[in-house]
Amino acid sequence: TFAVGVTDYSDNSPASDTDQFGNATNTWSGVALDTTKGVSFAYSADSWGVTAAYDIRTPITGDDLKTAMVTGSYSVSKKTTLAANYSTTSGLLKGNIITLIASYAPSDALYYSVEYQPSDKDANTNGLTGSTGGTDSSSSIALGVTYNF
Repeated sequence: TFAVGVTDYSDNSPASDTDQFGNATNTWSGVALDTTKGVSFAYSADSWGVTAAYDIRTPITGDDLKTAMVTGSYSVSKKTTLAANYSTTSGLLKGNIITLIASYAPSDALYYSVEYQPSDKDANTNGLTGSTGGTDSSSSIALGVTYNF
């Protein structure tokens, strides 16, 4: 699978859409954006999968935000998947984040997941992890349950 995308916010008006956290979609880590451009590639074979992506977010003012990421996944069984992700961001904001994921889906409607995410000091200071400006490297664990009605 290969994808290319461009989003233009050049009129600088507030976005009418928000993400799941209530943030305007024309912002990223608190930075107002002018445009976002990205490319991604995904490949899977048997139990293995890999996804790579690169995007450039151009803020209204300041240096571009450039993010590269790669994710690898392995299906241990039909119900269990392990994955690892590495992303690095440079420019106006910078930082590195690793995410390790284990998921289990006992049925089509139910999905459990656990994520472990260590991040470096830059990622925390710049708010890339969703933190509010921590000054040290840190780690977090997220537990998730999804049920589809």
